[in-house]
Amino acid sequence: RGIRYLFIVAPDKHNIYPEELPAWVQATAPANRETKLDQFLQYMKEHSTVEILDLRQILITAKATAPVYLQNDTHWNLLGGFVAGQEVIKTLEKQFPDLPPLRLEDFIWTNTPVVGGDLARLLGRQPVEKNFFLFTPKRSLVAPQLRTATNLISAWNDPHPSIISENPALLTETAVVFHDSFGQAWQIFFGYSFKRIVFMQERREFNSKVILDNRPQIVISEMLEQWFNTYDPKELMAKEALP
Repeated sequence: RGIRYLFIVAPDKHNIYPEELPAWVQATAPANRETKLDQFLQYMKEHSTVEILDLRQILITAKATAPVYLQNDTHWNLLGGFVAGQEVIKTLEKQFPDLPPLRLEDFIWTNTPVVGGDLARLLGRQPVEKNFFLFTPKRSLVAPQLRTATNLISAWNDPHPSIISENPALLTETAVVFHDSFGQAWQIFFGYSFKRIVFMQERREFNSKVILDNRPQIVISEMLEQWFNTYDPKELMAKEALP
């Protein structure tokens, strides 16, 4: 249908910070090992025209500036989400030159301690999270308007509400983004670059009805590496209702 498609696997935290793993884990998992994602990327390069965005190196490079994942949680922080999101924009910009990127200088980003994290909850604790960043846009940015979409039904009956972002600025590109919890950071940032975006938070989602109803120029699917490693592709495709 002439829609640009991009598939993205958000890296597991331990693949960006392998040096933080216990020594016995590092010894059993050599740094040069071939992962399922490595195999997939090579296969798609040889057998498909679908572009797959590998975010691992850009996040490894960015961690030299500041932490890109939360300390007490499996998720990237807003800095990691920003870096990853701008790599998405950079990739799409090759085909959509009017898609404006963001710069870190467009925001005031500050380290703000919070409490908790999904890893901390496994231990029954509430320690202070040291790697949380708060992003405040500067006045030069035209802020997008976010609203909850009540008429979009997930094929997986996911309870997370879908979000529609619309920007009153003179932008042109539109998108549908299927994502898991890692893509929540993109709900904050992508709206500055797109005229309109539909966000559906369900890591297994590829909803053809939503695509056809909204007629976007771009469709993005994001899935965390751990789910990419474990989900059965046949089960995923059975829900997609493709012709």
